[in-house]
Amino acid sequence: MKIVFETPVFLCEKGKRENNEDYILQNLDNQLFIVCDGVGGSNKGEVASKVASEKFAEYYDFHKKEGFNNEKWLNAFEFVQQFFDHFIELNPENKGMATTVVLLNVDNQGITILHCGDSRCYHLRNNEIIWQTQDHTMLNDLVRFNVISKEEAMLSPKNNQLSRAIQGNKVRRTKPDIENRTDLQEQDYFLLCTDGIFSAISDKQLTEIICNENSLQEKIAQIQQLCTEHSKDNFSCFLLKIVKISKYISIWGNLFNNFK
Repeated sequence: MKIVFETPVFLCEKGKRENNEDYILQNLDNQLFIVCDGVGGSNKGEVASKVASEKFAEYYDFHKKEGFNNEKWLNAFEFVQQFFDHFIELNPENKGMATTVVLLNVDNQGITILHCGDSRCYHLRNNEIIWQTQDHTMLNDLVRFNVISKEEAMLSPKNNQLSRAIQGNKVRRTKPDIENRTDLQEQDYFLLCTDGIFSAISDKQLTEIICNENSLQEKIAQIQQLCTEHSKDNFSCFLLKIVKISKYISIWGNLFNNFK
């Protein structure tokens, strides 16, 4: 399977904050997209998000010829965690740094999404969100395990306290969630974003903006305008649209069929 995106559009904005702790990265062949959000209140959040993004990309570039599966992405996550330990040891002024991550990788099997923290990925089709990541927050974990209701979680003043983040193994061992999306169609959209986006724009609004007939540039401009007006955080995203899906045909399969 070969997946082709329309030219991606993106944001990485400081917003109303004094500095930008978000970091985004896209590789040249549009096979890998990374969005990280340095944890607010932690030391050097802007360093954490940049280091994590670059180290995921470094691991991918070094190993991509081998092919990637979920195990390889878990190894990439462990590589980043170990580098955090090494980096903090050499740069003790960065002790306490942490970041979320959501990344999207395209290969011939489909699309893989890895995430840790509360940065999100949405998969949209035909005017609806058909799948999205589940935030790694304390309250969302309680909702998932039916300890509290969604309504109770929304009323809590601690609704953004993270249960997972990249911090280094010496601080806390953790793991990401990984999703393999193989149900893909042309005209599908993927949105990777930090919480500065969805804290300012509801899922209903995002769906209406992304699934209309406007160009990607017009959609991202509308998201930027709403976040500039309503977001209290940095806000960053990639907006991707699938324009072509080609199925690989095995030459050996064709030869075999000719001799049947």
